[in-house]
Amino acid sequence: MLLKIKMTEKQAIIESKFELRNNAFFLNETFSEFKEESMNRELSLGKSIRERLFFRKRKEQKLRKGIPKSSSPSKIENYLTISKELYEKCKESEVNINQLNQIISYFKSDNLEKKYMGLIGIRKLLVKNNPPVEIIFNHNLLPGIVSYLDGGYSAEFIYEALWCLINISCENKQESERIKNQGGIEKIISLIYHNMDKIKEMALWCLENLSCGSLEIKKFLVKKKIINILMTVLSTNDSEKIISHCVCVIKNLISLYSKKKKANLDKDNLDIKKLIDTISKLMINHEYIPENECIQYIYYDSCYILSFLAESFSKCRDILLENGVIQYIIKLMQIPIIERSERFFHILLKIIGNIICGNENQTKQILNDDVFAILKKHITNESNIIQNEVCWIISNISADTDENRIKIIDSGLFHLLLQVLEKCNESIRIEVVYSLCDLTLINDEKYLGNLIGSGLLKVICDCIKGKYPKEIAICLEALDNLLFFGERHKNKGYNVIRYEIERMGLCDVLEKLQYDRNEYIYERACNIIEKYFEYDHL
Repeated sequence: MLLKIKMTEKQAIIESKFELRNNAFFLNETFSEFKEESMNRELSLGKSIRERLFFRKRKEQKLRKGIPKSSSPSKIENYLTISKELYEKCKESEVNINQLNQIISYFKSDNLEKKYMGLIGIRKLLVKNNPPVEIIFNHNLLPGIVSYLDGGYSAEFIYEALWCLINISCENKQESERIKNQGGIEKIISLIYHNMDKIKEMALWCLENLSCGSLEIKKFLVKKKIINILMTVLSTNDSEKIISHCVCVIKNLISLYSKKKKANLDKDNLDIKKLIDTISKLMINHEYIPENECIQYIYYDSCYILSFLAESFSKCRDILLENGVIQYIIKLMQIPIIERSERFFHILLKIIGNIICGNENQTKQILNDDVFAILKKHITNESNIIQNEVCWIISNISADTDENRIKIIDSGLFHLLLQVLEKCNESIRIEVVYSLCDLTLINDEKYLGNLIGSGLLKVICDCIKGKYPKEIAICLEALDNLLFFGERHKNKGYNVIRYEIERMGLCDVLEKLQYDRNEYIYERACNIIEKYFEYDHL
């Protein structure tokens, strides 16, 4: 399950959030139907594996504990309905499970001060390790806790009740469902409009936990127009903590609008342009400060939202290109301290990559010298995650137009791709091979001739001799492209490419591939032999 945030009385222990990419998509592929179909299968499998690892990692992380740093106890103290002495005494008191019966008795009392003592006692039990959540439910205390969220109670009761619900909702999906069934979610949402920022912050924190719950809870929150409500909060509030919780809730809910889940933006009255502009403005107006943990949360979650929308909807890519945030993101990617942050730099790369995966016009708008400089610098990054992302982006650029393939060569990326191929892992390797094979589609005789002379043909032949079926398949198509180039530019009536292939001993390999179990491979091998080779040479 997604990480939920558990509150204790200690200072907040900020845990790094980690998000993994959803499956990428390919539009307007020019290489072949095989590339599109095989890549889609690979990405679907990869997504499934990555999601399992992600959820397992999030489950293993320590729960984030504490209260908001921006909280100001004096505000609640000014509006107490209990004595100041009792309030301070309850804050400092220690409780244990042996006092449970007395705590429950106080909680159910008609005396206001005893009620508060019982409520704060329950909260202090819930923040402990292995909290007695089930005991709370067995004694039917949840309805009472939820009832304190009503307008008839003062701030100290609302605050403690929200604190209880924050810890209950972080246990598992079942507890979140119980809160929903008691009408708690509607009451929590109403507290977003409370006149105390501290109460707003606690309500949003609770919603953040709830938004990590089941699909039903997420749909319920969306039905309550929570994203629209949060957009209003974001445009009218400058508290970093409140902004952070708002953005996190939106991040947790935005995945409902994936193509797979088919949620309807129009039906939910979600103004996607307003959302993108609001999130973009947050980033631009809040300077990235590495030492500020709250700003880090805001930036990372904001970038996740933008990346997801850029991947899912073409119109979102246009909005991002128009509102100026992409230029800001590209500048961020050139800041050394951000470059060294694998987690954050990765999500920034995903935004760029998802736009490049769009249509030809969108790709053209984003590709500039700065983007190529970033790709060139990080194609040899020590992080496999970053290197894989960069190579994936390059493979999508190379699959686009001749103009972009030439830009790859002119930027110096071709020679770097050859270097990466020598020592990268399998997942990175396939992206590099795709990029190199796409370059065989270049129509410019001079450029393609230089690529062949710089080792492109040898790399393709080596891959065909290799052990990876997918590489063999796409390299056979690239080999066909090069042989066709050789036919068009014969030297004294002789196909130089064919001569080099024979010299490198590939003919025997092609003959064996005619009997390969992979249908595409043997059909492609047979086709090359029939088109370019006399049978007595094989």
